[in-house]
Amino acid sequence: MDHVLRGLSILRNHPKTVFNVGSPDLEFVSYSKTKISNDEVNRRGVGDYVDIDKPFSMVILHPVTSDVDHVRGVEAVYKALGNLKLPAIWFWPNADAGTSDMSRRLREIHDQKPDSGLKIRFMIDLSPDDFTALLRKSAVVVGNSSAGIKEAPFLGIPSVNIGNRQAGRLRGPSVFDVKENYDSNQITRAIVHQLKRDRYPSYKGYYKPDTSKNIISVLSKAKLYTQKFFHES
Repeated sequence: MDHVLRGLSILRNHPKTVFNVGSPDLEFVSYSKTKISNDEVNRRGVGDYVDIDKPFSMVILHPVTSDVDHVRGVEAVYKALGNLKLPAIWFWPNADAGTSDMSRRLREIHDQKPDSGLKIRFMIDLSPDDFTALLRKSAVVVGNSSAGIKEAPFLGIPSVNIGNRQAGRLRGPSVFDVKENYDSNQITRAIVHQLKRDRYPSYKGYYKPDTSKNIISVLSKAKLYTQKFFHES
């Protein structure tokens, strides 16, 4: 069995079928000019009123399927934000293994309304335009979403990336990595470091102009096939 796995490990997509055309997400962000107000944000979701004209964080924390305790990650981020009394717009996690545990803990935090002085508004989602507008106004992005690796750096927004969900992905200088998922003190220090930096230069590691046009150009010339093939490197 080992020799079969070793053989499979060297199979790759053929280089001639891989095209680096940039991220459609960032092409959308580059064109989006939507603005968002306090009223538009605070009539959605549940929780506290968060003034987005003052410094606030966007928290986007998803489960990592290889983790065994997803609740500790939620609690560590909540404690770090509480240490700083930094208001947050906290987005609900993706529907993956572990989401139910995270969602339950977030509901408990909302229902218990602990007297910590921390203002949090919980949201399930926003339209792409409104999400981009809110991201532009945020002081820092905290969590393990690709938004902290791609969109936030493109806009120059500082981000704190927690754990290994984005391990191995290209990242710019505006991303501060916290390797330990559950260390609230490390997360606190990372947020403080990023808040001091304000804005970074735009990072374009995932951006290329005319992404959509380039996708269409590639597909219009591609020789399509129904059977999947691998390239042995």
